[in-house]
This record gives sequence, C-alpha cells and structure tokens, in this order.
Amino acid sequence: MSVHRNLSLKLLLAVAIGLLSYASVVVAITPPASGYEISIYTAYPVAFWVSIIVTIVAGQLLVLEDVLRSEPAGYWKRGYALIVAASGLLLFLPTMRYQYVMGRADTLTFAGSIDYITVNHALQPDNYYPMLHLLAATLSFLTGIEPIKIMQTIPPLFSLAFLLGTYCLIRYLFPARREWIVILPFVSLLFVGFEHLHFTPYNMSFLLVPIVLLYCLKAQERAAVWSKVVMVVLVAALVFYHPLTGLLIVALFAIAQVLSGLPRSLRFVSERKAVPSVTVSLLVLVLLFAWYSRFETIVLSASSIVLGRGPSQFEHATDVADRVSPTVVDLLRAGFTTYGMEALIGAATVAFLGILGYSHYRRRAPIDTYVAWFAGIFTVTFALGAVAFLIDVIFDPLRFTRYGMLAGGAIIGVGFLLLYQSRASTRSRQALRLSMYTFLLVLVSISVILLFPSPVADTANLQVTEREVEGMDWIVTNENDTMPTQDHGVLQHRHIDYLSDGTASTWGLRERDTAPPDHFGYDEHTRAGSHHAYDEDTYLLVTELARVENPTLYPNYPDHWRHTPAEFQRLESDPTVDHVYTNGEFDTYIVRPTTE
Repeated sequence: MSVHRNLSLKLLLAVAIGLLSYASVVVAITPPASGYEISIYTAYPVAFWVSIIVTIVAGQLLVLEDVLRSEPAGYWKRGYALIVAASGLLLFLPTMRYQYVMGRADTLTFAGSIDYITVNHALQPDNYYPMLHLLAATLSFLTGIEPIKIMQTIPPLFSLAFLLGTYCLIRYLFPARREWIVILPFVSLLFVGFEHLHFTPYNMSFLLVPIVLLYCLKAQERAAVWSKVVMVVLVAALVFYHPLTGLLIVALFAIAQVLSGLPRSLRFVSERKAVPSVTVSLLVLVLLFAWYSRFETIVLSASSIVLGRGPSQFEHATDVADRVSPTVVDLLRAGFTTYGMEALIGAATVAFLGILGYSHYRRRAPIDTYVAWFAGIFTVTFALGAVAFLIDVIFDPLRFTRYGMLAGGAIIGVGFLLLYQSRASTRSRQALRLSMYTFLLVLVSISVILLFPSPVADTANLQVTEREVEGMDWIVTNENDTMPTQDHGVLQHRHIDYLSDGTASTWGLRERDTAPPDHFGYDEHTRAGSHHAYDEDTYLLVTELARVENPTLYPNYPDHWRHTPAEFQRLESDPTVDHVYTNGEFDTYIVRPTTE
C-alpha cells in the first residue's frame, strides 16, 4: 500500500510540474497588451487557467496526503512549493502584461505622490500614508524604473510575503508538526481577490499582518532581542502604512485579553506562549495618534465612520435590484462573486467550530490557545463586516472579514485534522478526505476566477494604458482651462494628480459632477448640444473603457445602459460636437450649445 501511495504522489507531483511548466511557457510567449482589455482572462487560453487551478489543488493534495500518512516522505514541501509557485505566477501576470500599474483611482494619485518624492526629495505636506510612497520611490531610485511602472511589481511581492509570512506564523503557533502542515493549504489561498494586487496602503498593510503578528509573538520570548527590534520596526511601519490596520492589530490582541479573562474551564492552554497585548497596543496607539492627528483629512474620514458617507452596500444592492430587476440567476451570481468566498469559508469555519466545541465538551480537553484566539478573531471581524455591509460607514466589509477568513482557514485545518483522527474506519476517512479536497477545489477555483476584475464579477479591468495617459496629457496641455470638462471612462482629476507630480490641488477640481448626461441627451434631443448640461462649450473625454463597458459587463440589460454604442457613434456626425483629438483609445470632443 505504501509503495502504491508513493507512486501516486510521485505521479501527482509530475503532473503538477508539467502543468506549471505549460502555464509558464504560455505566459512567456504571450505578448504584452497592445491596448485596453476589459479582462485579463481573455488574454490567455482556458487551458492556462485550468492548469493553474489544477497545479494549486495538486499542491494541496500533496501536502495533505503526505502529512496524513503514518510516515511522511517530504512531499508536503514540494506540494507547498507548487502552491506558492503557481500563485506567484498568477500574481505577476499584470506586471508582465501591462505597462502601467493597475488602478484607475487612488493608485494614480499615489503615483503622483511618489513622483513628488522623486522630484523634490521630500513628502507632500498632506501625505499621511508615507510608507508605501517611500518604498516605491526608493525602488524607483535604485532601479531607474519609472515609479508608475515599478508600482505594479510591489503588490505581488507583498502577496508572496503574505503567503510565506502565514506559513511562518502558523508553524510558530502550532508546534505539533502534523497540525500546522494540515493547516497550510487552508490559509494559503488568494482569498481576498484583487486586493492582493491593488496598490493601496490598506491592502499592502494587511499583507504584512502575518509577519507583524509573528514578531509580536516572538518578542515575548526571553533573550529575543532581535525579535523585539524587528517587532518595533514592523509595527511602526504598519501604522504608517494605514491607521486602520494598526487599530485592528490592537483589536486582535484585545480579543486575546478578553478570552484570557474567561472562567478557568475556558481559559487558554496554560503551557502555550502568551499573546501580547499591552506593549504592542500602546506602541500602535502612540504612533497612530502622534502621526495621523496632524491631518485634517484623516480626522474628517474618521468622523464619516459615524456620520456615514452615502448608502450602505445593502442599500445600494437593494436599490440596484429594484431599478434593474435582474434575473434570479444574475442576482445569485452577483452575490456569489461578491461574497462567495466569505460565505464558504465562514460556513465551514462555523461548522468546524461546532465540531471543536463538541469535542471540548465531550472530552473536557483544554482549548488550544491560538484556536480560541482565531475563533475570537473570526467572530469579531465577521460581525464588523456584517455591520459595514448593513450600515452606512466608510469601510468596505472585506476590510474586516479578510482577517476572519485567514483565522477561519486555520480553524478549518485544525477541525479537519481532529475529525480525521477521530474516524476509526478507512472508508469514513476516505470520505472525509474526498469532501475536503472537493471543498479546496471549489475555493481555489473561485480564488483564481475572481483574482482579477472581469465580466464574471461585473467589474472592468483597472488597467491604465499608455494611450489613456497620452490622451490626458494632451488635454491638460492643450485645453482651455476655463471650459468645463466631462469624462466617461476616465477619472480626470486622478490623472491630473499623476501628471502634475502630485502638485496640483484636485480635491475640488473636476472631481464631482463630471459625468456626461445619460445618452448624451439623445433620448430627449436630436443634438447633444441642445441638452441643458451643455449650456456652454464643454469638453467631453471618452475612453475605450467607456465604449465597451456596458455591452461587455451588462449584455442582458441594454435598457439600463447610460450610453449605447450607437450613441457613441452618433457623436461623430453631430453638428454640435467637434472631434478635436483621438489616439485610438482616448477621444476628446467639444460639445457646443445650441437651441432646437
């Protein structure tokens, strides 16, 4: 049996290596994007994506099949290497395919802030997220690569650091070899989608959390001088990346303190390492308030947590459903692509928490220190996510639930091992393994399919193209700045942030109410210039994204498109519209008022 099993693992390893090699060749021979594409998934064949999914799942099977046997043969190491390698190939796809960073909003403003540093050798006075900007500026200085291009390389590096940091954290928390190895496949998923690749301070700070937690724990050990130094450096850096991440670190340790104060029968296992709280929390809070209280914008953002800044996600979703009346299939698909990963991991975590709780009740076994901690993290962060979904607050639910999904993955791994070891018959063990492998296949497939924006998730690619940058450069250089400017498919004030090296004040400049009227007014008038939105000569900026977004993302709802392909074409023959610039992806028009 052992010889047969070894042969199966060797065959599985060979197949996975072959598939990963094929995927690598596909990436190598596929040329970079020549223009805007609505989805990166169309750039590579279906076989490529299937190969990546199968490689990651094969790596997970190698880890679990090896560690669940009585005498592990080291295949788990090769399996984990496959997981990281295939994930890394996915993460670097935008870097290899696109010229500029993927990000059409804050990311372009950050690019201007980074350029400001490289030009002036100083931070902008209002730059309250300095760490990510300083990192990109430093790498740009050392490599000679333009900041907006090198920015695309940073997120995948942070995501790989997240995977490896999670590996080190789990190995540190769970000394039993079989336990931490079984957990690995469940915490090594790219479970937060495009947030793994979006160049924003909060996302990058989250990806550092496993490493920060690791050194916060290690710093509690005696003679851990270097760990204490690294802990201080990492905690300080984390606070300067984003204040919310710092506050959540304080919350995570506060959860541990609350749990440690429960009745004796529910306390942490006494022989396990303590979870730090006071020292780290004080360091975070002192740094946070000393730095961020200096910035008025941060204070206003903090107040909007209480006061709100618009409809909640629940209100927005119900409003869209009322207006559009989507089919049940589309409604379920939208819900699953948005919250499917949270739903699956959340449901599995609750189930295994029930199993672990029942085992504790039946056997009177002590509660593992870090399983209890992870259970607390899961419960609190998912509760915060639910509040953020239902109530008008500034934060997206995923900002909280991502911590719960990481903690939930560890709980699922621990619960699976406990359940597996409690099964006496070979048949029941095989059935349990098959069900968990199927569960992992589903999770991996979802994580790969939803890693990048695409029509599947009703989201357009955030790719910024060279022609879009050229088009905005032309309009900024040649425009009459006394004329209003409308935009469709481009956020002009973000490009101004970037093109001005972060020196132009654009908070109130062409940021609000810059969208053209629905249907350019053709639903009410024969000419665009007759619409009341054009009571003076007005620039109209149109990108390739604007032209393809509705037909590609919402093909079944043409009655709800704000602009149709025919209306874009109508601009070319409208006597009140002058076509003053085009480069194939970026068009500039001047709409002149007229009366009918």
